[in-house]
Amino acid sequence: MQAERKCLVAAEDQWSAAERFVWDRACAGEVADFSKKGGYLDPKTPDKWGQDRVVSAAFLRTVLGDKYRSALMPAGVSIVNARFLEPIDLRNAELTRELSLLWSRFEKGADLTGLRSTRSIRLDYSVAQDAVKMGGIHISSELSAYGSQFTSLAGC
Repeated sequence: MQAERKCLVAAEDQWSAAERFVWDRACAGEVADFSKKGGYLDPKTPDKWGQDRVVSAAFLRTVLGDKYRSALMPAGVSIVNARFLEPIDLRNAELTRELSLLWSRFEKGADLTGLRSTRSIRLDYSVAQDAVKMGGIHISSELSAYGSQFTSLAGC
């Protein structure tokens, strides 16, 4: 039996239960899959998406930043079936870990303008209710948005 990996950086007190769930899984190198906690929700259908799946844009930017990056496994942050109520703002961010936001809802879109990443970014099967901006993005690996629906795509 494998010993559970202890996280090197503790969760912040102000994080929601959903964000703590994501951090615990990401820190262990596992997928934070909300569908396993509360059933699968279709990102195309706005019904039934409650607060229990809400991950803030600030949380996402924080855990991908300097303080938390060292605690992440190379697999990075992988989230399934989450809800983002505010715009995901990763403008000019520098990612050295993978980022996967799968089967999720971006209710205010995303701004990835100027983002640089040495690892893959996957937005597969997700829905953005507002623009996803990608001007000046530079990814050394793979960018995937297979099966996703974005209201508009800017800067590509």
